[in-house]
Order: sequence, then C-alpha cells, then structure tokens
Amino acid sequence: MDLGKAAFSLAADIHKRNSDKRYSCSAVATRATVYHRSNDNGGMGIKPDSTYKSRHVAAYDFTDLQLMYGNFHGADDKATDNDIKVKAVLEKKDGSDWVRIPLTIRGESLATIGPGGRVLTDPLGLKFVKGEEFFVYTYVAAPSGIWPGGMFLQRDVSGESGVLGDKTMDKEFVWNWNSTPFWAANQAVSVGTWRRIADWKYMLKCIVAGTTGTTQPASSTDGEELTDGSVTWRVYQSAAVGVYGYTPLAIHGKTKEPKPSIALIGDSIMWGAGDKNPINPSIGGDNYGFLVRALNNNFGYSALCISGEATRHFVGMRRKFRIRVTDGMTHAVVEHGINDVNQGRSFEEIQSNLLDIYNELASRGMKVYACTLVPVTDSTDGWATEKNQSVRSNEAVRVRINDWIRTTPAPLSGYFETADTVETSRNSGIWKQGMVLTTDNLGIHPSAAGHLAMMAAIDTSVFTV
Repeated sequence: MDLGKAAFSLAADIHKRNSDKRYSCSAVATRATVYHRSNDNGGMGIKPDSTYKSRHVAAYDFTDLQLMYGNFHGADDKATDNDIKVKAVLEKKDGSDWVRIPLTIRGESLATIGPGGRVLTDPLGLKFVKGEEFFVYTYVAAPSGIWPGGMFLQRDVSGESGVLGDKTMDKEFVWNWNSTPFWAANQAVSVGTWRRIADWKYMLKCIVAGTTGTTQPASSTDGEELTDGSVTWRVYQSAAVGVYGYTPLAIHGKTKEPKPSIALIGDSIMWGAGDKNPINPSIGGDNYGFLVRALNNNFGYSALCISGEATRHFVGMRRKFRIRVTDGMTHAVVEHGINDVNQGRSFEEIQSNLLDIYNELASRGMKVYACTLVPVTDSTDGWATEKNQSVRSNEAVRVRINDWIRTTPAPLSGYFETADTVETSRNSGIWKQGMVLTTDNLGIHPSAAGHLAMMAAIDTSVFTV
C-alpha cells in the first residue's frame, strides 16, 4: 500500500468535507439588548427569582443557536454585586405547535454567573428560517433579588412580560397580559379563566368557579390563593411588565454564507425613546427606534445603547464588559454625543471620546458608521411650533461635531445624516415641527415621526460582508 497516496487521498477527502463549512455569526436575530440597570422588580420589593419572556425574529437562515447572558449593567459597565443563577428555554414552532426546548450553559440547566461574568448557552442543533419568530424564557435568581435589567418588556400582543418564580416550562400561564380582561365585579368565571389587575402587578387564575365579589382582591404574595365572592383565584405576581427584564445580550448562530452582525452604540435616542411600538402604537417604542426600524428584521443586531449615556461612559475601563458583546461583529453604528452637548462639554472632549470609541470598535474588526447629532432645544409653546423654539447655549459644539463627522474622519467607514432629516435646515438647531417628542418636556428626543424620518437616512446597503 502506498502510504503517501493514501494520506494524500485522505487529506483531499477531509478538505472536500470541510469545504461545506458554516460561518459563525455574532448576531443572527433581533432584539438582543444590553442591561441598562440593576433590576428592582418593578418597584415591588425584593423577590428572589423571576422569569422573563422576550420575542425575537431570525434575520437569516441559521443553525446552532446560542444565547449570551451577563452579570453587569448600566453606563460605566458596573458589575452586579452578587452571583446570579440563570436558566434559558427556547420556544419554537414545530409545524403548527409551539414547543419549548430547555437550553444548557456549560452542560448545566441552571448556571451561575459571577459579577461581571458573561456566558453563552450550548449550541442547539436546530434550523431557523429568515423571518421566523421565536421566544426566549429566561429565568434568573439571586437571594438579594438584584440582577441586571435590560429589555423594556412591552404590554403588546407578542406576550412579552415577566412573572415571579420559574415559569420557563409553565404552559398554562398567560403571558399576553395586554389581551387578558381586567378583573370586574359580579362576574361569573370558570376554572382556568385569567384576569389582570388594574395596576398590572399580578394576574389571577380561577381555580374554583363562581361569581366575583364587589371589591378587587388584593395580594402581594406570588402563589397565594384568594377568595373573591364565590371564586377562588391563584395569584401570579408580575416581575417586569413595562420595566426592564433579564433577556439575551446577543444571539449567535451559524450561517451558510457570511452575514453581517451589527452593534448599536448610543444613548436613549438609539434605544428608541420617543418612538411608538410597531405592534401596539398605544405604548412606547423602547427597544425600537430609527435604526432598528431601518434594519427591519433583515439584519442581526445587539443593542448596546443605554439611556442617559454620554460618550465618556463608553471609553476605557467604562466599556470593559459591554465591548466583549461585540466580539465577532462586523459593523457598528454609533449615535453618541448629544448628551455631552447638553451637559456643556467641549468640542475637544467629545471629539476625543468619539475617536476613542470609533478606534476601539474598528480595532475589533468592525466597519464603523456614525450618526450626526439631532437638535436639543427649549420651547415656549411645548414644541407646537418651530418659531417658538430656541437653541441651547452649547449649540455651537453640536454644529462643530456634526461638521466634523461629515468629513468622515478615520477610522469611520461612513456616516448617516440623521440630523438633516429632523432639523429645519442644516445646523439651524431647530426641530422641524412634529419631529420632537413633546410629552417629556426635554426637547432632545425624536417623536415617532422623527424616528421614521431618521430611519430614511440609514443606507442599509453598506451592511455587507
């Protein structure tokens, strides 16, 4: 036997089999979100554990799903003071049926993450199709009742919400709070009926049929059984309906061809403040906004933006945990600087911080794009008109920053002209009528119409690999 020929033939066969490889992608789906703060259980006091449901959409065909979780939060990348325990369950359609699949982390169903830690679930060998909706149930526990809070869980038809305890495999619990009727007096209810309470703090499940009484039953204890007229209810206490839930930081997978993965870096404007929820326009659009709308479920991303953050909060040691979420990502979009302007910082300081951010992202292999800064104004008529707005004292700095960004300074690959879409004219400093959010009285956030206008400035054709 000619061992040389045999070895060559074996090597050729291995090469042939390996040529059909898949590509790792650090963002294959939507609505992965950084942690903004340490969670306070919706202001309801210390609770030891909760389950959060989040909705995601596959941006590409992919396999080998992995979810990233961490134990840090906020501007300046603060490590939570205690360990947390985490469990994740995927909900995916199998034909017409929704099936829940427990995931593991380092081979364990319940994993510990230390302060500042970051983990990935073990790869799951299932195929996802572009546009496919799926849900993640994340259980988190800590004796202190403190863990990071990220995604702003919405009261919309997707059923995103949170509840105390481990409900990851509880298929009876009604997650869609928004479509669940409110409790009402003198109403006949049957076993299995669900009702929600006016302040959203808990849900009631009927376990003994009857007729409700005249006063809404009160409870502060999860799992408590309450008598209400001739009805008996079981209490399911909310963990985070309309507040910050613990959900994936990033969603990884493998694709047949290389695909873009995008890091969203910025403040509350990038986060979607002032926008409207596209599923339920009667509520806020947090976790949406101009860039997410432009990506339109066609690109995988992770939103690493934090409300109130200025550029100095994402430089040097202050990004030590969040920056690792970008590992393997191909593009970054930076919408940063208007909070610095509003805080009276100099052009030189803001420019230096932005260059630090741009260079760090570029050094990690990403193509970096910047957004020009929208106005910030005062108004004597609640921003009802353009003529009654006035620019603030640091407006000249905003103009200089925008003019500098328009020169595409290295290492930027380009910029998006978001300011011009909502400003009466270039560098006027005045919001176009209807483009600024009026309900918060701040003069800094785009309205839903403003986000839509800014969306038009995003050329998604640059997101290629």
